[in-house]
Amino acid sequence: MDYTMLHQMSRRQHVEAALQEDEVLKPLGNVLNESANPSITIDSSKKLSGIEQAEYLRKGTVILAERDYYVLLQYLRMTGRPYYSIEDNVLVRNDTRILPQFVHNRASVNVGDRTFSTRASHEGNSAILYYDQFTQRFFTGVIEAIWSLPLDATIQTFFVVRAL
Repeated sequence: MDYTMLHQMSRRQHVEAALQEDEVLKPLGNVLNESANPSITIDSSKKLSGIEQAEYLRKGTVILAERDYYVLLQYLRMTGRPYYSIEDNVLVRNDTRILPQFVHNRASVNVGDRTFSTRASHEGNSAILYYDQFTQRFFTGVIEAIWSLPLDATIQTFFVVRAL
């Protein structure tokens, strides 16, 4: 038998798909794939109060590494969202936006009828074709991380993608 990397990856994806989709195997798949980072469905239409945002950040979040924090901050600024770092010396007013350093790490998220997963949790659902708005080109990649955090009174979700 030919055990090339592609063959092994294909076999693994077939097993993972069977564990998630086959009604008989699904309970076993749920036990094997239990994660502290359950799947969520993105609903960015719900506005959160300040207390709800604080509660969201208090439960189950991890602190972003400094490099990741500043990459996310740079992305937000480049897309026209005037956020400040937690280290910036700014006059804090009611409309001052400071990027929190805590995020929920997600294993997967549902957007419409599609499921996107990190590479570590489901390699097949992590493959993605994405559009880079800065270079105006399409690229393929894999989702390395999924972060959710409250911004502008709604839960925002970001995919960290490694280009292939």
